[in-house]
Amino acid sequence: MLEVTLRTEAALASIRAIAREVPQAIVGAGTVLGSDDLAAAREAGAHFAVSPGATAALLEAGRSAGCPASGRDDAIRGGRSLRRWLRHAEVLSAAQAGGVEMLKALAGPFPRVKFCPTGGITLASAPDFLALPNVCCVGGSWITPAASIRASDWTSITRFARQAHRLRGLIAHNCAMDSQSALGALIADIGGTNARFALCASEGRQRPVLTGCVRVHGRAIRVPGASASHYLAQMDAPRPLRSVIAVASPSPATKSRVTNNDWSFSIANLQRELGLDQIR
Repeated sequence: MLEVTLRTEAALASIRAIAREVPQAIVGAGTVLGSDDLAAAREAGAHFAVSPGATAALLEAGRSAGCPASGRDDAIRGGRSLRRWLRHAEVLSAAQAGGVEMLKALAGPFPRVKFCPTGGITLASAPDFLALPNVCCVGGSWITPAASIRASDWTSITRFARQAHRLRGLIAHNCAMDSQSALGALIADIGGTNARFALCASEGRQRPVLTGCVRVHGRAIRVPGASASHYLAQMDAPRPLRSVIAVASPSPATKSRVTNNDWSFSIANLQRELGLDQIR
């Protein structure tokens, strides 16, 4: 996985070249400051984006564009709103800020966030970070020392890259857990009189567990999307990517009208409005 920061005019061209010539690599863009940067990076072939000042709008834009965006750990510490959106965060100056012990401490208040520590990490110290369950990858400049770049010593850089590649086995367990996640799903039962919402948590459990169960009277919020958005806004949890919805309607697959109520909506629009990958 390669991150190319958008700090020079060569950045987007570099992303294009990597995407074209090394298709097996996962290339992304760093220092993404807004939606224009995100769009340019996605067009160049970036698979992900990292922003030093992530906002909920930018993270949502990344999800909609198929280019997941992440922020820094200070964005999570700074506001509850971003905690519901950020699932991955970069930790800058990780070694200087407390290293492994600091990341262990972050696991408590942010149990569903995976971190990428960077700064001060070496080939020798990387395994200690990658052993943590809340670390999905690390970043390090040891692969491309400035002296090797100035001397065009690509042989040494290739050797360092191969050494880093061998670290992959250390993160296989974390990535497998992350892919099955365990971010949960939004569960909804929408009827003409009431709407019920809950989050389904399945991480590390053989049987799913419903949490945050809430009932909303049908007359309180008349649009299902608004009801669901209002519910999610009250939950201090990452925004789910999936949803299972039961609707009191004869044809929920397309345009639906809820029995005994004037709610009318389509599953496609609801999925887009809530930023979900899947609705069943």
